[in-house]
Amino acid sequence: MGSRGTTRTCRSRRRKSRCRSGGLKMTGRHQFRACVRSTGWRLILGLLLLLLPSSAHAEDWSVEAGIDATHASTDDILIYTISVIGTGPGTAVLESEPNIADFTEMGRSTQDRIVNHQGHSSKSKEMIFRLKPKRAGRLVVGPATIRAGQHSYETDAIEIDVVDTSANSGWGLSPPVGGGSGGGGSGGGPGGSGPGGTGVGGTGTGAGTPLPSRTYPKPKVGDPYFVELRVESPEVYLGQPFFLHYDLYVKADRPSEMYDVTDPDFPPGLLTREPDQPSYGIHNETRDGIRYRVEEKIRSYILQPIELGEVVLSPLAVEVPRGVFSSPRDWISSPSDQVFVKPLPPNPPKGFVVGNVGRHLALDATLRASGVGTLSDLKVGDSVVLMVKLEGEGFVDQMSLGPIAQQSWVQSFGPEVLSDEIEVDFTQIRGVRRFRLTLVMMEEGEFEIPPVTFDYFDLDGARYSQEQVGPWSVKVEGFGPNADAILEQAAARREAELDEAVERPEFEALPGLRALSPDAPPATAPYTRWWFALLMAVAPLTFGGSLAVTAWSRRRAKGAEQRRMDGAHKQAKRALRAVGKELGARTVCSSLSAVLREYLIERYEIRARSATAASLERLLAGAGVAEELRASVAALLTELESMSYSPEGVSQPASAALLDSVNDALDELESARKGARR
Repeated sequence: MGSRGTTRTCRSRRRKSRCRSGGLKMTGRHQFRACVRSTGWRLILGLLLLLLPSSAHAEDWSVEAGIDATHASTDDILIYTISVIGTGPGTAVLESEPNIADFTEMGRSTQDRIVNHQGHSSKSKEMIFRLKPKRAGRLVVGPATIRAGQHSYETDAIEIDVVDTSANSGWGLSPPVGGGSGGGGSGGGPGGSGPGGTGVGGTGTGAGTPLPSRTYPKPKVGDPYFVELRVESPEVYLGQPFFLHYDLYVKADRPSEMYDVTDPDFPPGLLTREPDQPSYGIHNETRDGIRYRVEEKIRSYILQPIELGEVVLSPLAVEVPRGVFSSPRDWISSPSDQVFVKPLPPNPPKGFVVGNVGRHLALDATLRASGVGTLSDLKVGDSVVLMVKLEGEGFVDQMSLGPIAQQSWVQSFGPEVLSDEIEVDFTQIRGVRRFRLTLVMMEEGEFEIPPVTFDYFDLDGARYSQEQVGPWSVKVEGFGPNADAILEQAAARREAELDEAVERPEFEALPGLRALSPDAPPATAPYTRWWFALLMAVAPLTFGGSLAVTAWSRRRAKGAEQRRMDGAHKQAKRALRAVGKELGARTVCSSLSAVLREYLIERYEIRARSATAASLERLLAGAGVAEELRASVAALLTELESMSYSPEGVSQPASAALLDSVNDALDELESARKGARR
């Protein structure tokens, strides 16, 4: 009975402990397990619901490939673009490259963007290839495989008809003109044709739409959209690369979208390539009280001028929507600009660099031991001589000799230019340059002297090439007879470089085929613009004329003053000579003349001039001087009275001392007069 009663009591107690919600009180081990069972499944289901949309978004990728022209020539540069757009996690990578065996790859670049629209964000990536056909005929760009998220997508092959022509040969490269064709991916999105270079795939048309003309409206500040062009400097040197950026300004109330863009048609005087790592950014800016969202660098280019004079920077066309929620779109254009290309300076500033560009460039280099040994039988302290010869035409600003400057086993001396046979005309430099570099072996062992190299843009082949000679292997064993002295000299040079805080470069810079050093004539070109020639002719005459007029006016003023002083001095000498003749006191009159001459020459101002004049008049009146002499002295005093010189640096004590000297002279003159009268 007791046991049974206890059981009923426990069951009754459990029934009473249940809450209205059907749960258990959070007391005891049984209550905790029951709570975990009731809430754990809810938590798992909630996490699954959160993860399911993410996994669905991982499949939302669109991969498209297109080329900007299906009809081209062997001299054209084609733009092949792979576009990837998605909203899922992860990123897009090129898993297998397209087959471009029939083309020469001129360069490639990648552009990444993040677009936010109505609270949804999407990522886009463009892989851009610059291709030049190797031959004429029907060429094919093979499919490429893109890994986006957790899946792989394959693009379609694209065919291009290429004709053999040399219409675009010469200094510049004309950009291709024609329609764009789209090649869709297996996981691609909607089809369509791109505006001359951004054709999309899927079920897109094969011919594409033609390139838009460059006569589109150029909106300004106040419009919903406008494009601005930014250039680093309005003046550049011949062959000096510079950046060109295009920025899109969008009103803050307009949503972010994807915009179709056409590449500008740059003139033949500019070599064009896209930056290897283009940077893209967004910031807000207020113009005339209107808030804009600035999408920076929607297109960026590295341009290298190869012609002198003014070069036009072409506008960029962008397709933008008409309204906030309208599907029709219109093309707008940026304004054009220009840069002035200057000749290369004869004495370039520190850090001056121009790009390497030319044709028929050839590099030759030989390495030999300076003594009787060979490269495989060298000793510490021996030296080897690297003789380099570069010939061709164009601009080779600088060559390099590998990372030899940082090595401890060798000390370099030079380079020393031996001879130059360089001719400079309007646009380029041609000829031969020879120089040598001496390398001193500092340690024992087997070493490799790196090759002499330089990269350049080949104008004939329309591609970037590299010239290289070397490397060379050397073996150093033992010490030479003069090793101690040579090593001491090399160590002293290195110590001097450290004392002067000279940073040892990563590469040994070698002089190229350029007119940038005193060893070669400067690259100059005549300016043919009449206004510039007139300005250069008139400017020296104007400047020289102004200097001559200024000097003449100063000389005239000084001459008038000097003549006035000389006249007064002559008049004083005549008056004093008459006084001396009358009184017979030549010594006293000479001293008085010297005092007055000093007064005139030094241009002192005697502030008590009236008292001096009165004393002199009284002296002359008492001496009974003739009337004409008195008139002459009175005229002298009037002339002195009218002259008012107050040069800087003359103090009042000096004037007072001079006045005392004049009074002393007058006293002596009066004493002489009295003695003569006796």
